[in-house]
Order: sequence, then structure tokens, then C-alpha cells
Amino acid sequence: MIRKSCLLLCVLSLTAFTAAGCGDDKKDSADTTAETTADTTADTTADTTADTAADTTVPAPTSWVVNTDDCIDPAALQRPVGFLVGAAFSFGSLLVGTALGFGSLLVGAAFRFAALAVGLLVGLRQLITGLQLLGGERIVGGVGNRTERGGGHDGTGGQGNEVLLFHDNLNKVTDPDQKLTLLMNYLDGIKGTVFRQTQFAEFELRMHEMAERGEQLTGDSLTELYKQIVRMYYGHDKGICYVDDIINIEWAYIPHFYYNFYVYQYATSFTAATALAKKVLEGDESARSNYLNFLSSGGSDYPINQLKAAGVDMTTAEPFNLTMQEMNWVMDEIEKVLTEKK
Repeated sequence: MIRKSCLLLCVLSLTAFTAAGCGDDKKDSADTTAETTADTTADTTADTTADTAADTTVPAPTSWVVNTDDCIDPAALQRPVGFLVGAAFSFGSLLVGTALGFGSLLVGAAFRFAALAVGLLVGLRQLITGLQLLGGERIVGGVGNRTERGGGHDGTGGQGNEVLLFHDNLNKVTDPDQKLTLLMNYLDGIKGTVFRQTQFAEFELRMHEMAERGEQLTGDSLTELYKQIVRMYYGHDKGICYVDDIINIEWAYIPHFYYNFYVYQYATSFTAATALAKKVLEGDESARSNYLNFLSSGGSDYPINQLKAAGVDMTTAEPFNLTMQEMNWVMDEIEKVLTEKK
């Protein structure tokens, strides 16, 4: 009985298991069939659509067809072009910078060489001057301002000839205007050579005295000193001449003040020349001979000794007094001509 029951249970279990397996197989078979059908349908539809599109598409003309393999990417082209442009600018900047640097070097070297040359020349000039002074030579003023042992007539001889020429021309002309021209020019020469150069010499002397006292030499101090001297010479405070304030700075552009102390020699040469010429004009044959000997004496002695041998003693007031007489005579002649012209 028990055996029968167990056998029946096994049969039933096997039947149920078989039934379940068959159901799964049927289900898998159904799924497979469905997938196959769907794939077949999709492929058929796609093929049909592709064929239809291929059949209905109009082929493009050959001239319209572009082979993209032959095209150049603009971005790829810009990279080498930008590199070349940058390199060109860099190289150009290098060349320009090098040229400017080299040019600046040359200009700087030229300026330094010029400054060195000027310094050497100035130093050499000062050295020669010092050696000449130590050797008994002295600097004389007047035309040329040459340095020689006895060349006092370097300015004196030339000025003496000018005085003689002036008087000769004045005696020949008859036109009053020409006479006025000669007289005014001669008077202006006396003023510029004797009066003005003496004024300059006093300014230089006072300036050196300030330095020797340890006072500061500034633009303001020199301007004040020059103003005082000019106003004294022209009688500003006495109401004789009015000196404008603009003249106070005149000293700054007068080149004589930047050289050796020599401007006084213009005045001494002119007064010596005037004294020599006046003696000749008076008709004294010995004065004429002395003058010619003075001119031919060259640098054989000191100027003051040469002039004394010619009859002009510069250690006295005579040369200056004779020059003032000449100046007063010229002004009298000017007034006489002006009176005749009225």
C-alpha cells in the first residue's frame, strides 16, 4: 500500500515537471520566433527603404563632387603662418635693437672722443701759456692776441696804423656825411676799445678779488657786481645815462670773461697806439723814425721797453691823456660838421 502511494507520487511529480519544462520550451520557442520575425521585418523594411532612397536619389554632377581628403584645414594653415610672422617680427626687432645699440655706442664714443680732444687741447694750451710765462713771455692784447715775448705792437702797431689811416681819410673827404661817418666810427672805436674794455677789466679784477677773499661766485653775485660797475661807468646814479636792468646779465655772454685775464690790454694798446700816432702826425721826424723802428723790433724786448724806446712811456699818464685829447677833438669835429649842415 505504501509502495503504491510513493509510486503514484513520483509519477505525478514527473508529470508536473515535464509539463513545466514543455511550457518553458514553448515560451522560448515563441520568443525566438517573435524575435526572428521582428528582425526579418526590420531588415526587410530597412533594405526596402534604402533601395527606394537609392532609386529616387539623383546623382550629383562630377564637378560638384569635392574630395575632402584634398582640403587644407585653415586652422592648420594659421599655425605655421603665425609662427613665421612672429619669427619675422622677432628677427626684425633684434636687428633694430642691435642697430640702435651699435649706433648709440658709436655716438657715445664720438662724444667722448671729442670731449677728450677738447680737454687735451685746452690743457695743452694752458701748459704752453704757463711755460711761456715762466720763460719770460707774456700775453698781449689787441688784434690776434698772440703770445710772444715782446709783441706789444701785436695790437699797438695795428691800432697805430688805423689812427694814421683815419686821419688821412678824414683830410681827403669833403662830403659832410662821409666826414660824420668817419668821425662817428672812430669815436665808437675809442669808446669800445678804451672805455668799454677798461670797464670789463675792472669787472674781471673785482671778480678775482672776490674769489681771493673766499666769497662765492654765483650768477646773482656776478650780476650784481656787473650792474654796479656799468652804472658807475655810465653815470646812472648821477642822471648822465640811464642803464636798463636788462644790461645786468650782459657779463654772462661776453666770451672774454672765460679766457685769461687780458682785456685791459685792448685799452693799453689803443692808448699807446694813439700816443705814437699823434707824435707822428705832429710832423716830428724822430717820432716817425721811432715808430718804424718800433714796428720792426718784433719780439726782441718787453712791450713796455719797446714803447719807451719809441717815445711813449706807459708808466706815466701821458698816453691816456693824449687819447682823451684825441677823443675830445673828434667830438668837437662832429659838432662842427653838424653845425655846418644846418
